[in-house]
Amino acid sequence: MRIGSANIKMFLIVFSMGIVVALLFYTQSIVTKLQQRELAIANLVAKAYQEIGTGQDEDNAATVSRLFSFITDEIAWSKDLSNFPIIIADPDHSYYVQKNVPRVMRDSTLTPDEIQVILAEEAKRIGESTPPIVLRYNDTTITQFIYYDESQLVKELRILPYVEILVASLFILVG
Repeated sequence: MRIGSANIKMFLIVFSMGIVVALLFYTQSIVTKLQQRELAIANLVAKAYQEIGTGQDEDNAATVSRLFSFITDEIAWSKDLSNFPIIIADPDHSYYVQKNVPRVMRDSTLTPDEIQVILAEEAKRIGESTPPIVLRYNDTTITQFIYYDESQLVKELRILPYVEILVASLFILVG
């Protein structure tokens, strides 16, 4: 029994498409897990800041200050925990602080005013796709908004299925 080249090519097409579909689902599951992790970290930062705001009524300024430093240094700005862009805005959106915002990180010559303009633009852009986490004091007064975007890893993983499809298509065409 002789297997023709058309049968081999058909097998390669079906096999490579199966691989592409499997990799597509696998990649999408990784992206979803990373997005959930980033949301959990952003929520953790928000809760921590909210706890600090709640504790400010008490007469323990040193403890609040120490907590604020710990949260800022060890959680919010930690390279291990939050490697995605995060912008914290005051209630009026007139002052911003940031971590990992590429437009700000790439240009060390920016003035503080230019940084604030860029952060306002980035917060607006990010807020269009992901609503900010709203921090409230005593569940009523808004104290801050936390905007967060996808990490570079998530963005790269979103592109991966298209690269896989391209490679599989080239494989089929050449084969």
